[in-house]
Amino acid sequence: MLFLVSFSQAGSYHKIHISFAVDVSGSVSTLEYNEIKNAFIDINDYVKNLKLKNREKRISIYEWSTDVSSYYISDDFSAIEKYIKSERSSYGSTAVGRALMFFMNILFDKSYRENILIIITDGINNEGPSIKDTNFVSWSIVNKVKIFIILIENEDILYPNYKENFDRSDNVIFIVKNFEDLKDRMRTIMKFIE
Repeated sequence: MLFLVSFSQAGSYHKIHISFAVDVSGSVSTLEYNEIKNAFIDINDYVKNLKLKNREKRISIYEWSTDVSSYYISDDFSAIEKYIKSERSSYGSTAVGRALMFFMNILFDKSYRENILIIITDGINNEGPSIKDTNFVSWSIVNKVKIFIILIENEDILYPNYKENFDRSDNVIFIVKNFEDLKDRMRTIMKFIE
């Protein structure tokens, strides 16, 4: 899942939208799902100490597999708390293209100066439109969306696919081998956004 360029400009105040796209397809085991939730618990505690809390923000988290199955949006960090308390919403295919289209068509709001998408996945697109068919990469460049991808894998199989499909110099792709790495990468992203 999901990357390194400084987004903040010293002395400037602006709105920020941070969106997490969480893969809940059938390949994500119950143990892995619970560890992803634990990473959000860690982030929820961590962000309370960041300067980000003083900026106007929108936080959204959505689960996806074959389709987007649930989502949470708030103007504070309560979306993270709601997500942590929720039940798993799906076990389907890995439809990355549909997940991207949901962000483009439903969640994206150009009134936010910074739009950041953090994708957490353990698989490649295997249903619905391909990543290239969505034109997401060119759309994200035009709309200045920053993309972080966190890939949960042990064999480095996913990286070449995501590197090719998200061919943009400022995208950041993290490979995590365990869930301590996941927590560390999510903290890194949040600190970087700050």
